[in-house]
Amino acid sequence: MATVGEALALAVEHHGAGRFAEAGELYRRILDAVPGQPLALHYLGVLHAQCGRAERAVVLIRRAVAVDPAVADSHANLAGALRACGRAAEAVAPLARAARLAGTDARRWSELGVALRGTGEAAGARRALAAAVALDPAEPQTWHTLGLAAEESGDRRAAADAHARAGALDPGLLSSRLAEAGLRAGLGQAERAERVLDALIADAPDLAPARFNRAALLQDRGRRSAAEAGFRAALCLDPADADAWHALAGLDREAVRLARAVARCRRALVLRPLFEAARLDLRFLMSRDVPAWHFTMLADEVRNDAYRRAIEKAVTPGCRVLEIGTGAGLLALFAARAGAGEVHTCEVSAALAAVARGVVADNGYADRITVHHKRSADLRPGIDLPGRADVLVSEILDAGLLGEGHAPSVRHAVAELLKPGGRVIPAAATVHLVAIEAPAAAATQPIRTVCGFDLSRLEAYRNPSYAALSLTDLPHRRLTDAVPVARIDLADPPLPGPMGRAVLTAGAAGTVHAVAFWYDLHVDAEITVSTGPDGGCRHWLQAVQFLEAPVTVTAGQALAAEMRYVAGRLTVSVA
Repeated sequence: MATVGEALALAVEHHGAGRFAEAGELYRRILDAVPGQPLALHYLGVLHAQCGRAERAVVLIRRAVAVDPAVADSHANLAGALRACGRAAEAVAPLARAARLAGTDARRWSELGVALRGTGEAAGARRALAAAVALDPAEPQTWHTLGLAAEESGDRRAAADAHARAGALDPGLLSSRLAEAGLRAGLGQAERAERVLDALIADAPDLAPARFNRAALLQDRGRRSAAEAGFRAALCLDPADADAWHALAGLDREAVRLARAVARCRRALVLRPLFEAARLDLRFLMSRDVPAWHFTMLADEVRNDAYRRAIEKAVTPGCRVLEIGTGAGLLALFAARAGAGEVHTCEVSAALAAVARGVVADNGYADRITVHHKRSADLRPGIDLPGRADVLVSEILDAGLLGEGHAPSVRHAVAELLKPGGRVIPAAATVHLVAIEAPAAAATQPIRTVCGFDLSRLEAYRNPSYAALSLTDLPHRRLTDAVPVARIDLADPPLPGPMGRAVLTAGAAGTVHAVAFWYDLHVDAEITVSTGPDGGCRHWLQAVQFLEAPVTVTAGQALAAEMRYVAGRLTVSVA
């Protein structure tokens, strides 16, 4: 009859040859004869683990460890079974015991380091991995893992050195060489990082990440042309690299190739829909095509309601409406909903024209609203429009009323595109004027000395007209009452010249630094909204024109003010 040792040796032979059924049967017979036999418990546990029965393996190997706790392999295999059960955190303690028992076995210390790193214990992982490389400094994978653990613990210099050792021991360990280059760049060692990447590309010319990283390094060093070539090379190797498309978009943005930058950001987002940086950059780029005031304009309920009511009064069933300045398409939609048979609207911004077409389709009016990407002066009756319009609508007004080119655009449309007697919205405006004292704002009107330095050269670049400001927010004092200075017929826009005169009477002594003006917009004969500081409109601000030289006044002093329309702007002179 065979001894336990002989039976165990035969079982191990079967086990090693892959004859698991025979090996298992022998292990069980041994345990029937000697229930606490540690090697039989250990090996049977290993066999269960190999057959996918990890929970049973844990029970058996733990019994073996209880009988003989001095066997390093038992602790190591227990850890493996625990990991197979999804209990990775529990595996750390037996791996630590295996490493201590193994003493100079570098493999056990490396396994412990990997386990600690897997549970987020980067500092402990570093200590275990450092012990492993001290015992076996020629193992590149251990150096690689040490580099990862050092980086996770915040020691980038040690991480770079560890990855350098890994790459030197095994040049085929490309991930370590890539990691070293990235870390060197982050440490400010750009030239060394570039040398690492150059050597890596020479060894692995088809490695797209190396091309990308080198291009990113060149971009950081201001070598934009070389960087662009590098990103293109990376994309030739990996056309689905969203980071490379986004990087090219950044270079395009710096070179003010905005349309190309938009296209490349969109390509990056197709490849990686949750790419936050590309999404934000795309929104930033697109925002350049649509001035921010479009959003405050659409949020202006007073303005929107006034236009809606005026359009609903003017539109008759089946009539033709022409709008100048589509924007997002709101006024055209008002006209279509009010019953217009056809609405033609023109927009000079390609981006806004595209948005408006989408908005029109989204709201089900594509059959009645046509968006033209043209200036109104370029529209041709009989070609772009079937005939002249019955109603003309526009909202190309600024804080100073006529500064967005309203007068020439509407004058042409009334003469060439509107039927005789057709309705024009808005119809007119009454402009109000007030003299104000605003010493803080006037200190840089014009710019001369700031904080003891002469900055007057900048003054040549200031807009010579009024500024759109909120009188509610501007620190100032009114020195006169607000008085009407001009009534302007917006259906028959003015030519350059005098618009009106007014007398401003000072209610108190002070210094007139500027005149402010706003207007009552008569959308039609009955509907009026005010752009004044108390008018309720949120979109339009007030026009503030600083005088070339301040005027000192006493209480009761009268100032003669004249408003003129010059170079597409209303302007005021005071004497």
